[in-house]
Amino acid sequence: IAGINAMRQQFGPDVKIHEVITNGGQSPNIIPEYASMWIFVRATDKNILEKAAERIVNIGKGASLMTGAQFRYKRAKNTFYDIKRNEKLNSLMKANLAELGITRLEEGDKYHCESTDIGNVSYRCPVCYTTLGTSHISDAGIHEQGFIDVAGSDEAKKLMHIAAKAMAMTALDVL
Repeated sequence: IAGINAMRQQFGPDVKIHEVITNGGQSPNIIPEYASMWIFVRATDKNILEKAAERIVNIGKGASLMTGAQFRYKRAKNTFYDIKRNEKLNSLMKANLAELGITRLEEGDKYHCESTDIGNVSYRCPVCYTTLGTSHISDAGIHEQGFIDVAGSDEAKKLMHIAAKAMAMTALDVL
């Protein structure tokens, strides 16, 4: 963990690293025969993510060399990459939303690390990624009850229908 903490400083805000010790032994004064941890890495860019993951593996290898312990790791199958937005699709979507009366859009932070597979899709084909904001004011985060309450509001449902229409209109524009 110390090696990972030292690495955080070098990546700055582009990389988010979360870890939990899933098996640390039975007593703090006894070196366990087996220990394990789960590390979750998010990054603003696929290449930065891969570089961070490689460095974490190298930290594990280095720790095993220092202690004489065996090191094994397994990469998750569901790695989520950053979103490569297609500006042409985004501009078509914005125009269609404006035609339907929506002019206030939440662009989203380009450097925001999200856990969604739309980023993986964006590396294979063009994607449009726009979010609509409601007029409800809430300080709630996306995983909190306040957000759920706003997302289930009549206004949010109406916005979802408008967004679906705008998506269909954008698809027609492309065809």
